Amino acid sequence: MEGSVATLSIERRLRTRYPVQLPARYRTLDRRVELSGIGLTVNMSSGSLLVTCQHEIKLGFRMEVQVDWPSLLESTIPLRLVTDGRVIRSEPSAFAIEFARYQFRTMRTRPLPKPFALVQSAQDRAATGRESVYREVNAFKYL
Repeated sequence: MEGSVATLSIERRLRTRYPVQLPARYRTLDRRVELSGIGLTVNMSSGSLLVTCQHEIKLGFRMEVQVDWPSLLESTIPLRLVTDGRVIRSEPSAFAIEFARYQFRTMRTRPLPKPFALVQSAQDRAATGRESVYREVNAFKYL
């Protein structure tokens, strides 16, 4: 075809990224610079995580990020994803880390109540003739 230019968008990432917005806490692991704060995850893959932040985090910093996980262990116990790794991308209000390691830990708080949106009233069940279905997210689905 003359006069047309075909452009290809090539994905450079090796792993699929999932848009996941969850509360996150972060802190530097470098002793010479101590920063910590609260942010929100933007997206994640099995090897990295993009987080909004309150500080400007420099490229190469070692960070720990803790994410409150949306699924519950045995349907009652809150989980937290704890990761650490190096900052591979830095912006004024966000940073991405590549995991050196990660693990799920149980939280020492009492079990979380079901989110309001998942509680269905008797009137709603009668009107729709069916019950709401609450499906837990498999903790390893995103990793």
